[in-house]
Amino acid sequence: MLEFSVKPLLCSKPAAHVVLDLEERKRLSAAVASRGSDAKHFAAEAGFTYDTLRPWITLASKNRNPSLSEYLRLCRFLGLDPQPPRLLRFNNSAYDLRLLPTKVCVDSEVALALGLFAAEGWKRSLKKVAFTNTSQVVVEFFLNVLLNHFGARKNELTLYVYAPDARTARSAVFGSASLSSLAVRAYAYKNSRLPCFILSWNSCVGRYLFEESLVLLEQNLWREPKLAAALLSGLLAGDGCVSFSPERHYYEVSLALAPIEMRLAVKALDLLDISYRVRPFRNVANLLKLNIHRKSNFERLLNAGGFAFSEEKNIKLREAIAAYTFSR
Repeated sequence: MLEFSVKPLLCSKPAAHVVLDLEERKRLSAAVASRGSDAKHFAAEAGFTYDTLRPWITLASKNRNPSLSEYLRLCRFLGLDPQPPRLLRFNNSAYDLRLLPTKVCVDSEVALALGLFAAEGWKRSLKKVAFTNTSQVVVEFFLNVLLNHFGARKNELTLYVYAPDARTARSAVFGSASLSSLAVRAYAYKNSRLPCFILSWNSCVGRYLFEESLVLLEQNLWREPKLAAALLSGLLAGDGCVSFSPERHYYEVSLALAPIEMRLAVKALDLLDISYRVRPFRNVANLLKLNIHRKSNFERLLNAGGFAFSEEKNIKLREAIAAYTFSR
C-alpha cells in the first residue's frame, strides 16, 4: 500500500491561496504600520506592488488573498511567524484543511478506481474529477472510493444521467440509495440504448489528489504487483474487450487508450509478465491499441483479476482459455 500526506501536497501547489481571517489581517496591518512608512513605500521595499499588497492588509469584508508563497515572503520580510493555513483557496473555492483527509492511501480499491478513471475519466478539466460509465455497479464503486478514500463530500458531487427518455433517466438511480442521495440531473438522449452515468466531483482539491495518486502509483508500480493487477483490471473494465470466435480459432483481448494511459497499462503488463503488442489505432489520432494473445497470457490476465465488474467478459475469457488452439 502507498500513501501521501494531503496538506503538504496542497501547500506546494502554485495555485494555492491563503484565506486570511480578520485577526491575521490586523496582525499584518499593524506590522506594516510599525515600520514607520506608508503602505506604498513599504510595498516597494518588500517587492510588491501597492495594488497587490493593499487588499491583504485592509480590514474590509471582501478582499483578495495572497498565494501561499507571497504570504510566506511577506511574513519573512516583516519578521513575523506565518500562521498555519486553515483555509486554502483554489479557483475561487475555499477548502478547510480540517475537513480534508490527512493522508490518502493507495490500496487495491483505489488502484482499481484509478484504472477506471484512466480509461473512462474526463481529464481535460483541472477543476473536477469526472467519470463516465453505463454500469450502475461501477459508478457506485467509484462513488464509494471518492467518499471513503479521498474525503469527497456529497454536496460536491453531481450525477448526470442520460437515457432514451427523462423518466428512464430518473428511474435509473432510484434503486441505489447511494446514487439517489446525490444531486441528480437527468436528461433525455434518444441515441442512448442504456442509461449513461457521469459522476462529477467538482473539486480542484479532488483533482489534485487523483493526479498525485496516479503519479505515486506509476512511480512505484514496479514493486507493487497487487496494485498493478488492480490497475490493469480497472483499465480493462473501462475500455477492454474480448474477441472470441471458436469457429475461426480467433482469441484476442484488446484495449484502446491514449498514450499517457497506455503507458500505465504497459507497465502493469510488464510487471505481471503478460506479453502484448501496441500499435496506433486505425484512423484515430492520439489513440493506441493494445492486443493480447496466447493462452498463458489469458490465464495470467484472469489470475490478475480479469475484467473487474464484468462477469460476462470474464466468462468469455475462460471460454477462450478452455477452447484455445492457436491465435492469429
